[in-house]
Amino acid sequence: MFPGINYKPDAKTAYWAQYGVSPPLHLQALYLQAYIKTGKHVILNPAYLYLNNKPPGQPRLQEHTLMNAVIVYFPVHRLVVDDRNMIWNRFRRYGKDLHFYRNRLRVSWPIPNRAVQLKPYLFDELTFSFTEGSFTRNRVAAGLVIKPARWFQLEVTWLREYNRYYNNVNLLFVMTTIELGENRHL
Repeated sequence: MFPGINYKPDAKTAYWAQYGVSPPLHLQALYLQAYIKTGKHVILNPAYLYLNNKPPGQPRLQEHTLMNAVIVYFPVHRLVVDDRNMIWNRFRRYGKDLHFYRNRLRVSWPIPNRAVQLKPYLFDELTFSFTEGSFTRNRVAAGLVIKPARWFQLEVTWLREYNRYYNNVNLLFVMTTIELGENRHL
């Protein structure tokens, strides 16, 4: 679970804070990010992630991560296409620092005029390692955002990750968000 809160002080800005724990992965995470709408189809998305991981019999991994992204989005008929371009810097306490470029192309289908807002989506995300000079990961995913109330949101994502370093894995993400302040969407 990765529960969080968000606050939207105006129509162009949103702040998110999330805390997650994964007992099977021996992982704790704190994720802070902002969405700043700078134009009709452009959002700046600076973010910070703290990871604390202590698998049994392995060294502890602690890292501070800066993830600065630009998201370009546009409607195509009833669909919304967004392309996130991110520079991902992982500063590690134990081990070498890592630097990546991540590109996520996502298509979503907002379903309007319902008591419960639904938004299914698909995405593909490629990761390029500046440290190694090669592609290291590809993620293909399907998900659903469910908003049964103005102040509450549930997001469920199934993801297939093809990874150069580890076995390919299937992941399931479940995120709940409680919204503080005005209900304005970016």
